[in-house]
Amino acid sequence: MKLAIFTESIFHMSQTGALYSPICQFIPFIIPLSDILEKLTIVSRCKRGVVPPEDTNFIDFKETREFVGLPYYKNTEEFYKKSIYLVPKSFPIIKRVIRASDVIIIRIHHTMASIIASFAKKQNKPLVLYWAGPPLKDLIRQNYPGKSMRCRTAKIIGEIQQRYYRSLTRYASMNLFIDKNEYINMGSPERTRWVVPNLVSKDRINFKINPRNDKILIITFVGRLYKHKGIHDLLEGIKLLPLILGLIQYMKKLRLPQIIF
Repeated sequence: MKLAIFTESIFHMSQTGALYSPICQFIPFIIPLSDILEKLTIVSRCKRGVVPPEDTNFIDFKETREFVGLPYYKNTEEFYKKSIYLVPKSFPIIKRVIRASDVIIIRIHHTMASIIASFAKKQNKPLVLYWAGPPLKDLIRQNYPGKSMRCRTAKIIGEIQQRYYRSLTRYASMNLFIDKNEYINMGSPERTRWVVPNLVSKDRINFKINPRNDKILIITFVGRLYKHKGIHDLLEGIKLLPLILGLIQYMKKLRLPQIIF
């Protein structure tokens, strides 16, 4: 199977043509798919001619892996400002990739999701929508909280996108959600699967345990305060921690069989 994934992850290309994604862990998460596919094509915006940092981990696009770069834009706002240039430049590339692929995945919220989905539908290609969250309304509320013309325009564009995205779910072959609120906002589509990806590679986590003299337990959470990040589950677990530790100590005194949590 030939699979094409359209994502808005930022790619940088060095002057020698080496590729890397400076801030996104979605790509390392998805790359292993190429081992079971005839071909994996990743399509995303790409900034070319960048000088990479010394410790950069480049992504190997060989054999069954292909990268197709779209014209670069810094963020969604810049895309809409330059859309009269970006869309005509991107559309021929999008058409070529879709025609050459068997299945299309769009990682919402892609600024050109409507264009990609419409052409995939016209070509009768199976379409999978990966709703990467957080919900579009939450993003707009956070990034454009005021009442200026800029904020009002963003909210209008967001409302139009929201309605169109909702219509996309009806003819998508499958919807992949990670956020329940977004699932509800999109009309709770029937063809749905739930995804909880681990986007942090374990080999990039370096830690060591230092001996402590006090009995204070310090837990650090790094991430946005959205439900699918798991902070609510962590807080609920912490509430139960004294009870669990007390139970373990009690069992040790009774010399009962060890229970591994």
